[in-house]
Amino acid sequence: MDNTTPFELVCARLDEWEPEMVMKTASQSVSQPAVAIRQSVSPVECSVMSRERLAEQLGLIRAYAVALGWQFGDGRAAGWIASRLDVARKTFPDYGRMVEDLDRIYRAWRAVLEPVVSAHTCPICLSERLEYHANGGLVCRGCDYYGTTEQVRVAVVWRLAGARVWVSRGQACAVAGVSRAALRKRIQRGQVKTQPDGRVWLADVIKAR
Repeated sequence: MDNTTPFELVCARLDEWEPEMVMKTASQSVSQPAVAIRQSVSPVECSVMSRERLAEQLGLIRAYAVALGWQFGDGRAAGWIASRLDVARKTFPDYGRMVEDLDRIYRAWRAVLEPVVSAHTCPICLSERLEYHANGGLVCRGCDYYGTTEQVRVAVVWRLAGARVWVSRGQACAVAGVSRAALRKRIQRGQVKTQPDGRVWLADVIKAR
């Protein structure tokens, strides 16, 4: 579980977010549009999977609430759980599993409703900052690009391969993923053009990787 988020807050936010998640899922797909593109899933299939995933999540929350005495008509299930935590900690045998399951749902919903922006710029459209996705990857809301951190790094390298720019040796090593020692050898071999101030031609560094 995310140790920075008390379980009481997890339950409260799930209770608060449920109507918005239901509305978003009913109006459009919120289930990884870029992942769908990567896996050749049609928009219709993506929407269906989104609704099925939300139904499973709500069903799990309600199952735990029922185990704590909740019934339809008692309000939203997550709110009921939040109001019964003191008793649940002492008497509910599956309390630990409930904490893990609800925290996982909390993180998935938070990624949709309160996405965290990373420091990475989309290597495809170059106009959007990538957001962290619930599954651990990075997604662009502008063009639906999706990739892991490593895939993003590789995509940036290939995007910059044709860039006609001089950069510092440290920047070149970071972008191309090479060590300074390896870069020095390539410079000595004449594979990488340099400037008197020490800067190197980025395209040469990437090409010589």
